[in-house]
Amino acid sequence: MTTKSKWNKRTQCSAINCKNYQCNSTNIAFHRFPKDPERCARWVQHLRNASLMGISSQRLNLNYRVCSAHFHATQFKRPSNVHAGLKWDAVPTMIDAPNPPPPLDLELRRKPPKPRQELPPKKRKKINIVYLSNAGSSAADSVQQPTGSETDINLLDASEAGPSMPLTPLFPTMALPTGLEAAAKEHALKMKIRSLKVQVCKLKAKMREVNRLKKTRKAGVNKESVMKQMKKLLPAKAYAFVSTQIHMSQRKAHGFRWTTQDKAFFLSLLHANPKCYRLLFKVFSMPSVRTLQKLMKSIDFKPGFNHTILATMKKAMETTKPMDKVCAIITDEMSLKQAVHYNESADRIESFEDFGRGLRTPYVANYASAFMVRGLFRKWKQLFGYCFTSGPIPHTHLQSLLLEAICELRKAGMECLVFICDQGSGNRSMLARLGVTKEKPYFEVDAVRVFCLWDPPHLIKNIRNNWRSSGFTLDGDHIFWGILEDLYTYDSKQDIRLCCRLTKKHVHLLPFASMRVRFATQVLSHSVAVGIKTLAQVKQLTGQAQRNYMAAAKFCENFDGIFNCFNSKQLKDSHKLKSALSDASAHFPFLEKCMEWLPRLKLARARPGTKQIPCVEGWQHNIVCLKMIWCDLRERHQVSHLLTNRLNQDCLENAYSAIRARGGNRDSPDSVQFECGYRAVATGLMFNNSEKTNCEQDLDTFLLQFSTYASQESPQVVIDTEPISAEHCYISQEGPRIIVPVNTEKIMNEHGYARMITDCKVDDPPVTANAGVKADQVEQPMDYSLDNQFDSHQISFSSGNHGK
Repeated sequence: MTTKSKWNKRTQCSAINCKNYQCNSTNIAFHRFPKDPERCARWVQHLRNASLMGISSQRLNLNYRVCSAHFHATQFKRPSNVHAGLKWDAVPTMIDAPNPPPPLDLELRRKPPKPRQELPPKKRKKINIVYLSNAGSSAADSVQQPTGSETDINLLDASEAGPSMPLTPLFPTMALPTGLEAAAKEHALKMKIRSLKVQVCKLKAKMREVNRLKKTRKAGVNKESVMKQMKKLLPAKAYAFVSTQIHMSQRKAHGFRWTTQDKAFFLSLLHANPKCYRLLFKVFSMPSVRTLQKLMKSIDFKPGFNHTILATMKKAMETTKPMDKVCAIITDEMSLKQAVHYNESADRIESFEDFGRGLRTPYVANYASAFMVRGLFRKWKQLFGYCFTSGPIPHTHLQSLLLEAICELRKAGMECLVFICDQGSGNRSMLARLGVTKEKPYFEVDAVRVFCLWDPPHLIKNIRNNWRSSGFTLDGDHIFWGILEDLYTYDSKQDIRLCCRLTKKHVHLLPFASMRVRFATQVLSHSVAVGIKTLAQVKQLTGQAQRNYMAAAKFCENFDGIFNCFNSKQLKDSHKLKSALSDASAHFPFLEKCMEWLPRLKLARARPGTKQIPCVEGWQHNIVCLKMIWCDLRERHQVSHLLTNRLNQDCLENAYSAIRARGGNRDSPDSVQFECGYRAVATGLMFNNSEKTNCEQDLDTFLLQFSTYASQESPQVVIDTEPISAEHCYISQEGPRIIVPVNTEKIMNEHGYARMITDCKVDDPPVTANAGVKADQVEQPMDYSLDNQFDSHQISFSSGNHGK
């Protein structure tokens, strides 16, 4: 390697006349120029290399080196090892040059003191100097004080006018201090030192705070940028959870403060799976189970109509369009497990029959009936009341609750256009009492029509069940279940199937499978109709057998079209009957044709002259009712279309499925478990419905969310004291009292004071259906009071059905 190339690589020593190279020198260390410009200039001056002049100190530090041969051994951290590094003030002094730098011992390590300025004559002070001799005499003999007057002196005068023996000034004071003066001075100095130490501590704390703020500000900038990126990438609920975890990670456990939205999210997780929530609680920052339980108990969801929900819905409807206020009121019942619970906090026994507003009976509840309101033109729904009954709810009580519900919803600003229910015996009796018929499918409340519609999914299931159990006849043709079994037997053996969705579960129903709507709609479908027609041709049937097969195919296809007319979900669809209902749609011409053959559809085993079964009459009732609903909407709201899948009770069925899904998919929860599940569903805390629900998933959202309940106080419920009619009473005042022997001590210890006496007044006449029903007829609360019968170890109550 040439000298030029070595110099270009900056591996040669920068000192003048030095031939040491970094590439071939192992016993010599090469050192960078110092970054300090002043020290770097001293190095350049000592190295005597004119080519280094004018180069910046930063460039010299990066690109130029000086070998260890130009440093004295005292300039290294370890003199025996040149590779150990230089001292911080090392300077190269061993240079081979005509004018080498001065030796190290002659170098001035400190700058010369600056010349002092003399004070003006008027400011000069007179002081006395005490001199100590430099000889080895005693301290008492060495102290000399000049006699005479005080002398103005400085250091130069002292050196010139002093004695032949050199003297050293000891104290610039008037005289030697005494013991008290020294102690006072020492105390003053100590106090000054202490105050300075305090100032140093405060300044250090201030510096730590400034550094912390700098780090926090820098971390905050990074945190904000990260949060912005996560908000773009993550879904809304995932981002809310992650941001909550980041926020809570900077706080102590007792400093957690959760927002209402956070509590609603964590309550949803708790209701979905309590065991999983307790596992996640150990990993993430989450509210405790007890905190969430206290929050849920603070929301009032007792039997009856919830006045908090109604008042909040009234505020929501003030800013809503008139068309969005049109709604349907839905009711259905659910079976419960009989169980009695003692509420320790309220000191009362629960799980009895309760209709709300203080109306309770001593019968243990085994049914629950809920009321839900659903928008017809907007996807919203809301549970607003429920009650517990012993057995199916009586039609008289159901009528009273329905009229009260309609009245309350109208006060809240909603327009109840439709009432939807199934064909239970209580519902049919109530509507018959209200004067609802197939030709007149409505009743009036305060001179306003309320149309009554049977739930279409229940009707289609009943048609399938009657076809399976009895079969139908239409104009002499027999439609029996064996035709479907024959189709499945033939089609299941084929490689290319005609009815790919038809399985063994559809033909041979398992327990509880008859409640699934999709099993009924997949049997009564267009594909099954085509399969039955094809099977008749393959078998080359003739005569009555061929007519029966063709009638069964027509039966399936017609009911598939009817159900599609009542289940439209979108404005336009490839299937005309699945599109929205409008004046120009194909729904009404098809339904008119169905009204021609539905009255002739009879059960195969029915006796001549008997009425049609309720499900067939229910379809005729619904067709007439749908026409009237459409005419009413066109007249009063000028609507252009209607999605008919809003006219069913799937939303309430899904709510029941969510309640059953809690606690391991229990089919029959007790009243306390139902109340807990109802509270979770009504506050919108359930994300999805159960997978085993009987109907389709509805995409409606609850009008009121959990934050609405948590931010408002429950208003006080005013008990109506008006008497109720005789037909609404379970218990009569007449009759002797029945004395039942009880163990008083056991009741005291386990259940508290248990005493119930029910009284009902019989003042009002029975309610008539055709004369216009008044919606303010509500039940009077029953009076429960403690009697002085415990002395005889007995409890007394009114006679009736209590003694059973």
